[in-house]
Amino acid sequence: MVARAFTVAFEGVEARLVEVQCAVSPGLPGFAVVGLPDKAVSEARERVRAALSAMSIALPSKRITVNLSPADLPKEGSHFDLPIALALLAALEILPKDAVAATVALGELSLDGTLIPVIGALPAALAAAEAECVLLCPHACGPEAAWVGAAKVLGARTLDEVIRHYTGQSLLTPAEAGEVTGGPTGRDLRDVKGQERAKRALEIAAAGRHHALLVGSPGSGKSMLAALEILPKDAVAATVALGELSLDGTLIPVIGALPAALAAAEAECVLLCPHACGPEAAWVGAAKVLGARTLDEVIRHYTGQSLLTPAEAGEVTGGPTGRDLRDVKGQERAKRALEIAAAGRHHALLVGSPGSGKSMLAARLPGILPPLTAVEALETSMIHSLAGLLGEGGISRVRPFREPHHTASMAAIVGGGKGAKPGEISLAHNGVLFMDEFPEFPRAVLETLRQPIETGDVVVARANAHVRYPCRFLLIAAANPCKCGYLADPARACARVPLCGEDYLGRISGPLMDRFDLRIEVPPVAYTDLDLPASGDASPTVAARVAAARGRQDARYAGIDGVRVNADAEGALLEEVASPGAEGRALLARVADRFGLSARGYHRILRVARTIADLEGVAEVRTAHVAEAVSYRTSLGAKG
Repeated sequence: MVARAFTVAFEGVEARLVEVQCAVSPGLPGFAVVGLPDKAVSEARERVRAALSAMSIALPSKRITVNLSPADLPKEGSHFDLPIALALLAALEILPKDAVAATVALGELSLDGTLIPVIGALPAALAAAEAECVLLCPHACGPEAAWVGAAKVLGARTLDEVIRHYTGQSLLTPAEAGEVTGGPTGRDLRDVKGQERAKRALEIAAAGRHHALLVGSPGSGKSMLAALEILPKDAVAATVALGELSLDGTLIPVIGALPAALAAAEAECVLLCPHACGPEAAWVGAAKVLGARTLDEVIRHYTGQSLLTPAEAGEVTGGPTGRDLRDVKGQERAKRALEIAAAGRHHALLVGSPGSGKSMLAARLPGILPPLTAVEALETSMIHSLAGLLGEGGISRVRPFREPHHTASMAAIVGGGKGAKPGEISLAHNGVLFMDEFPEFPRAVLETLRQPIETGDVVVARANAHVRYPCRFLLIAAANPCKCGYLADPARACARVPLCGEDYLGRISGPLMDRFDLRIEVPPVAYTDLDLPASGDASPTVAARVAAARGRQDARYAGIDGVRVNADAEGALLEEVASPGAEGRALLARVADRFGLSARGYHRILRVARTIADLEGVAEVRTAHVAEAVSYRTSLGAKG
């Protein structure tokens, strides 16, 4: 039978609940602690064994296994002693299992069973309150933990007191919140006899943050003069602050002002940050943001001499990029596919020989995308703030366009490294991720894209951090048809045609290829066509059609969580909004039979057909819309 107790593991100021499981089973005598313990936790078995021995409690000649769950969370510190002892005593049926299982415990055991104070009693009490459990801790930690109020806190001096409490012999008295008075320090300038000139100098130094050097013989009062309070404690305690200091007191901009402002708003505090970070942080709106250029300005503000002006939300205007779809000669089918991709956020794969215009087409995609909404801008800027990419003192409404090189590592694309930083897929959130030379990316990198494409978020898991980042991006991939690039040109193709094409595009796995809604062949442009006048609509005209289609989707999916564009629709919702007529369904059935469509491929065709109908401005999905969507799915001859 397994007995359970609970304790906490600390991640910064947060306390995560840890289940301490203990099993006593037949086998060779032993005492093992598993679940990613550090050295101090592993040594707990010896302290527990000695403490129980001091109370004349002998361990049985059986195998004792203690598991700390979740096992992938690092466990550090000596506070695991007490919960391990509780779980063991419950497994030996000395303590009632139900009472122990309703306890969050922390405390270090000395060899004689005395409970030694440990750090973290306050966050542990918060965790106990959330779990609706009793907190058991060393007696000296009780007043600190009782400050939470929402959790019952029991403080014990020895393990013997704990056993007597749980066996009903002598109940522990709940701890009461302690308070350290933070009144006057008792230090007054009048305590210093004489030194009027020095007192006046300190007054000036405090008022203007002027550096002062006190020179005098031992006992002349230098230390007494210096032990004074300059800023009001209450005002400082109500402030969330971040910023780097230069040696002359100038405040240097730092990353993370936007998420810091959200944290300040939740804590109902003022955010103090470098002046250059103010416009970024002020976007949150719910928190008052003060931006200072120097530490001197901060001191003048808190001493009431010159108040800082609250920062105003800044916005970086993103004008035209200068890249127009009309710059690309020919390629009308590819331009149409990009318009559909932009309207419904459908992933597209462009395949063509070198110089056919694939990169030019992708580079002009931002010019036809609508600007970010306020919600989208805040989401995207949160990620860019953590990555240190927000510049010019504000937030941009321009959708991000990321184009990593094909030598980028998995951590660069998906996220990771020190601190589990966001990767390119998250930096492209609500924007475009353009991956040129797609088959040249490492296979492992390409395969990691499959799950984020489907779910719209990614969990960067490391030994000491599990961080979730949003990543709803529009993937545009470009590839040559083969290694040499001239598969369709008999005069320039290599001797391995057509096997080289199959091998090269075969680097893109079937499941990943299945996730591309639009697969477009981009043929080479004839030299004679390069001198012809520009054809097709200009980017502003296409952008207007895309914006109108996005507007129809906004109205359709208003109030539905997690659905903004047609690419997000699935299940019953997709059947409701994109179901074609009988003729359209018959066409889909024939295509599915001919090309072996997967269920994912079938639904992606419906989504693209819905977007084509939105671009046309019609409410129902017609057969022509389905036919055009099918043509993009099967243009490369690939199945699925």
